[in-house]
Amino acid sequence: MKFRAHRALIAFLATILGLVAWMAPTRPAGAADPPADPDVVTACTSQYVVPGQVLSCSVTVQNGAPYFNSTVFIEFTPSKGTVSPTACSGTSYCSFSYTPSGAGSSSRKDTLVVNYSGDANHAPSTNPFVLHVVKEIPAPITYSCGTPTIEGRSVACTAALSDPNAVGTVTFSASTRKGTLSTTSCGINSVIHTCATTYTPLGKGTKGRKDKVTASYTGDPWYADAKLKAVVKVDPKPVPAGGFSCSPNPAVPGQYVTCEVGVTGDPSPTGFITPSVSSNKGTVTPATCNVEDYFYCVFYYQASGTGTNTRADKVTFSYTGDANWAPTEIVASIGVRSP
Repeated sequence: MKFRAHRALIAFLATILGLVAWMAPTRPAGAADPPADPDVVTACTSQYVVPGQVLSCSVTVQNGAPYFNSTVFIEFTPSKGTVSPTACSGTSYCSFSYTPSGAGSSSRKDTLVVNYSGDANHAPSTNPFVLHVVKEIPAPITYSCGTPTIEGRSVACTAALSDPNAVGTVTFSASTRKGTLSTTSCGINSVIHTCATTYTPLGKGTKGRKDKVTASYTGDPWYADAKLKAVVKVDPKPVPAGGFSCSPNPAVPGQYVTCEVGVTGDPSPTGFITPSVSSNKGTVTPATCNVEDYFYCVFYYQASGTGTNTRADKVTFSYTGDANWAPTEIVASIGVRSP
């Protein structure tokens, strides 16, 4: 009995599945695949154009072969200019130009519509391309100054035009109270595409100091004037690491104490170390030492007077003379005992 019920259920399911299969759409034998969408690419030398300027553009059908019966139609919506030619046939690549008329503005956008049809292997397609029709084209200029610097150290600032046909003048400016410029202006032409200057900050650097150096570009009939600002951080000079070693210490009056004194950092500090000691305490030689010549300096201290169990003479070694490093003092304490 159960076996008969199972057979009946199987027969019922088979009927349902057959009905579903009969209802599903099927492609007739020998039917061709539906046409694919073509890959139509529109490009212009710029997305910005001014009225009266002839802008070069192109259309490329990247997967539309064969092209022999295909046609590319080009039109603008709204119609605010002229396009030439208006159509290309039997080719995968079409060059054309667009010349806008009327008045440009910051909000005007002309839409180029490229219609592709006539290719049996590909479906017709419509491809819009937007152009900004402005009063003046933004200048293709980049501008920057070097990495943060320290007080007294120069930094390079460079302006560059990406259009090799650009002409005009780049003018640099900065607050004369804060720094100086090696060059204030230079010309841009078909040979010279960049303009550079050197900015040297004046005064003391601080953690929050930010000097502004401005580059202004003018003089090209196609491009709008541009004014760009770069911020130069001016930090205080770092203090080099200093150290000393004096021996013997303590010493007795009249005995020579040898002190080795040095400063380190990256880049290696140069400059001078000059010793000093309180009057009537003793003498120290030599009077100064060039760090660059010896990497570190050797001084000799000779205490005078009477030594005690608590006497400690302070010898100060002053470091100066390097534009990359702040002046600093290294103080050595030398005990002076009774013989």
